[in-house]
Amino acid sequence: MSNQAPPPPPGDQPYGNQPPGNQPPGGQYPPQGGQYPPQGGQYPPQGGQYPPQGGGYQGGYQEQPRKGGAGLAIASLVIGILAFFGSFIVLGGLLALIGLVLGFVAAGRAKKGRATGRGIAITGIILNLLAIVISVLIGVFIGSIFDKAQNYAECVTNAGDDQAAVDQCERDFRDEVENQTN
Repeated sequence: MSNQAPPPPPGDQPYGNQPPGNQPPGGQYPPQGGQYPPQGGQYPPQGGQYPPQGGGYQGGYQEQPRKGGAGLAIASLVIGILAFFGSFIVLGGLLALIGLVLGFVAAGRAKKGRATGRGIAITGIILNLLAIVISVLIGVFIGSIFDKAQNYAECVTNAGDDQAAVDQCERDFRDEVENQTN
């Protein structure tokens, strides 16, 4: 037979039903002899380390890492707006490429929880893509007009002093341009 007393019922423990790891040194509150702070007056406990080694207190608050701002997302949106309105010149398309990269970086960071502004980044991506598409379409249109203008200039040069041939070059150029826009 054992001379030890049976353990107290669960409700009679100093800290309720908590496992032994959550109890203060000595298992009592306040510490034995009414001494505070525990461990012979040492504070913080365990040789000056606070929180104690071993990952801190169980069930305690753990600070979440801070999220970055939405700076890249806002930059992407602003560049997207500028590029959209500037897409009627070739530089708008080049600007949109920069904004597109910033938008994808910002959306990726927001998705991983390292930044905010995912919706702003997606809006910037969409605006930058639209600016690129518009710039490409306008570039193709202007390129074809220059091609037709070059053909017209060559036709007029070949016509020389023949006014009927120059008039025919003019009609051909006009028909080509009208057919392209329709």
